[in-house]
Amino acid sequence: DGNIVSIGTDANQLVLFTENGTAKVRVGGTDASHIVTSNVQLPADKWIYLALSYKHNPVNDKGTLSAIYADADHDSPVDILKDEPTNDINLRGRLIVGGPQMKGRMRDLTLWNDTRDVQKMYADREKSKAAYMPGLVGYWHMNEGYGTTVGDKAHSRNMTMDAESWYINNDNRAAKLAAEEMLDI
Repeated sequence: DGNIVSIGTDANQLVLFTENGTAKVRVGGTDASHIVTSNVQLPADKWIYLALSYKHNPVNDKGTLSAIYADADHDSPVDILKDEPTNDINLRGRLIVGGPQMKGRMRDLTLWNDTRDVQKMYADREKSKAAYMPGLVGYWHMNEGYGTTVGDKAHSRNMTMDAESWYINNDNRAAKLAAEEMLDI
């Protein structure tokens, strides 16, 4: 349990995290009233694909969240959140991957500056992204092999990791990651 990814500043932040195995998203402020909780228990100790989409509604200055997960036991993705109403946010600020108490693996991270349908994201999960794709803000494929830098293929906003904090869990340090391989963070 812990933070998976967060972007923004403390009072204006989107944080995807788990608590007791349940996916939650904090949108905006720092208190519990800003947390959207799913009723889905995420599988423990196995690879899952996770997608989260935030959509701004300019009519009421609110937003909606949708999220899915998929694992090898499901033929199609499972809804975690489906058009859940939430606060409005401005996603400018710091990007943080992982956090205290979070133990897990990540294969890649993709950020878009437009609303993406979670089912479409699932369908495109195995496709490499080109740096010039419309709306692509960041794409960290995490295939460098080892070291302290995770390269951003979209805009060269590389992430710096703590020394020895990640590696590809196989013998070939320059290997391309297959769907079942992940990056320890």
